Amino acid sequence: TLLNISKIPQLSFIVKCLCLRLLLPSVPTHPDTCRQCPCGHIATDDYSDIGLHPLGCKQFHKGFRHGLVVSALADLTRSLGITTEVEVPVGVKRLDLRLLLGHAVHYIDVTICHPVKAKYSDVESASNAAHQRKIAKYESVIGSAGTLVPFVVESTGRMSTMAAKFIDTICGITGPLQNTNESKAASRRFFLRRLSTVIARCNATMVHGYIERSVLLQKHHRDE
Repeated sequence: TLLNISKIPQLSFIVKCLCLRLLLPSVPTHPDTCRQCPCGHIATDDYSDIGLHPLGCKQFHKGFRHGLVVSALADLTRSLGITTEVEVPVGVKRLDLRLLLGHAVHYIDVTICHPVKAKYSDVESASNAAHQRKIAKYESVIGSAGTLVPFVVESTGRMSTMAAKFIDTICGITGPLQNTNESKAASRRFFLRRLSTVIARCNATMVHGYIERSVLLQKHHRDE
């Protein structure tokens, strides 16, 4: 099994990355592992809950991961010649990006959702469900000021249907901007690789940080 193979030092890193990408158990329980996260969550099983919980927990660099995705998206739109503003106030809210496409204004709100959370247990696509939540939350705030585009990515790296369609549209793959511009196609390929890398590296940091902190907490409690 993957868990047995992961015990081989030369292969353990590759196996862990693969498991995280597929949301499979990847972190065997250490005898000293504390089951309670600083956020208050208590792990319910030995593998999946301990190994996957930090991917959606604000205690473990979730904001840093979000910021890197926003930066990657802003770099893409600027490389395409799109006027881009970051951290834009809209009423009492603050959205991640404001794009000017011709005479049309688009407000982008980046979200990274965790598909194994309970609120997504009865939906086919966590990213598409999160997309609808963002529409309900922000559409009335923006009103006639522009068009809201929730840019939702799952912690596995999968984009929502509308996020993927938006990328294809601004890169000229589909829609009114469709063309055969190889430069835009290359920018799209680079963005998708960068997005995948950002998610994978941040996920690994979040999981390992959670395990290390849990072990230290358990040792502290044991020594008291």
